[in-house]
Amino acid sequence: MVTAILRWATGRRVIQSILVLAAGGFALFRFGPYSQVSAVAGPLPEETVSSRTDLHGFLQELGEGGRELYATFQYWDFLNPLLLGFFSVALVGWLLGRSQLTYGRSVAAAVPFVAPIADAMENAVLLLAISAFPADPWVGGLFPLVTSIKFLGLAATLLLTIALAVLAIRRRGDSSATAAT
Repeated sequence: MVTAILRWATGRRVIQSILVLAAGGFALFRFGPYSQVSAVAGPLPEETVSSRTDLHGFLQELGEGGRELYATFQYWDFLNPLLLGFFSVALVGWLLGRSQLTYGRSVAAAVPFVAPIADAMENAVLLLAISAFPADPWVGGLFPLVTSIKFLGLAATLLLTIALAVLAIRRRGDSSATAAT
């Protein structure tokens, strides 16, 4: 897996992923129903770590039409894990190659997959909770867990990106100093 990511993750791929992330994010939040849903009930439960009770209250506050709109947004929101995954895997993979990291390389290559997978699971859980409303299905209890994993995955990817960038810069400086002597 690591070798395939390193071959795939080039500087050009990172630039492509930034452009795709920007365009896709713009389309998702500009043309999708996000602003309509958030105008009805405020911040969405998945924007923070919300409890199962918070989720149920949010769905209640939306009303029937708002829940339909929220379900539509959740379908649109499946684009987000794809965009996030494309960007984070490209960036971390490229930095892995440039940093010449050897110890923990497989773990580092897996980190950028955590948030997108959890985000997709979060969307599925939300769709199931919306479709079961007003019942509070057992799957609603997974919502705080997958949302927490999503945010932890984002934080881990950010920290890993910073660490790999620092390591890549240091390695580049070391190779420049060696070449000069």
